[in-house]
Amino acid sequence: MNYIRKIKIILVLFFLASCQNSDDTKRLSQMIGAAIGGAVGSKIGKGTGNTIATILGATTGYLVGSKISHILNERDKEELNKKIENTLENNLDGISSNWKSKNEPNTSAIITPKDRFKYETYNCRNYEQIIRKDNEIFKVNSKACRDENGNWKILNS
Repeated sequence: MNYIRKIKIILVLFFLASCQNSDDTKRLSQMIGAAIGGAVGSKIGKGTGNTIATILGATTGYLVGSKISHILNERDKEELNKKIENTLENNLDGISSNWKSKNEPNTSAIITPKDRFKYETYNCRNYEQIIRKDNEIFKVNSKACRDENGNWKILNS
């Protein structure tokens, strides 16, 4: 099963589980993050280096999934994802976009697209999110790739 198919399966499971309570959603976000991080990490290096990259990728994905799920409610996650997709589509590298929650006045984000890269046949971009909620700041580096229809699919957020 190729990488993109795995991601699609994980995304379907994520959306199916969105009706669960917040603890279930957090656990699922952690699992999805770990799976995606492990898959990305497994493409780096050979031998022992590959094993280490896979473990580090899974751990990072787990933490990122946990962090985002804890910070934002479902509606905010959807709105932020739309803003991320718009930013990746329209902004040059290093040019940021701002997002502000319609639901929680003390929640906002800055999305900054970074470099572009190819994964297999897919066009991808790295980007940074700085999420502010109340007096806390969370910085997350993520990736997104275009699917076969040209839509951006966020790999870890």
